[in-house]
Amino acid sequence: MADLTVKEAEKLAKKYLRKYPEKIAHSIKVSEFAYKIAKKIKKKHPELDINLREIRILGLLHDIGKGMHVEWIYHSFEGGKLLRRLGYHKYASKIEKHDPTHEVAKYLKIKGDFIPKQIEEKILVYADSHYRLDRFVHPSERVSEGEKKIKKRYPALFPVIKGYRKRQIRIIEEINSLIR
Repeated sequence: MADLTVKEAEKLAKKYLRKYPEKIAHSIKVSEFAYKIAKKIKKKHPELDINLREIRILGLLHDIGKGMHVEWIYHSFEGGKLLRRLGYHKYASKIEKHDPTHEVAKYLKIKGDFIPKQIEEKILVYADSHYRLDRFVHPSERVSEGEKKIKKRYPALFPVIKGYRKRQIRIIEEINSLIR
């Protein structure tokens, strides 16, 4: 199983998202914020054994599927497929869990476990929830914006997404409790 350095992950993000500089900037911000949060948690809870390098890499690669020119609902799956094709299986399954992928998978009848369980996966959800492109926002703003987009572009999917929003809030609360 291949491994990546942070620099290699950044090069991959820039390569596959080259037509979307705003998504590159978003991924860099998410990566940096996830790392900062992970360091705080690791200091307070060393027993969680957080992989700081992996956190940086996941932040950089989490939206790589958006460079595959697919609809938003497919980007996590496409990012996972791309990383598997490149030999980065370890990161593929983790980036597939950062969005409402579990609910989208049910909707699209795609089999798999897409619920974040590992601490690194949850920190990625937390960090991504705080960035609208490269601007730091309160998660409620990001949630509200996301719900509006989904309701408009994917009305049949909107009712399914509610489960994700509840899970996202629980993850944010869990990470906040670890930071305090």
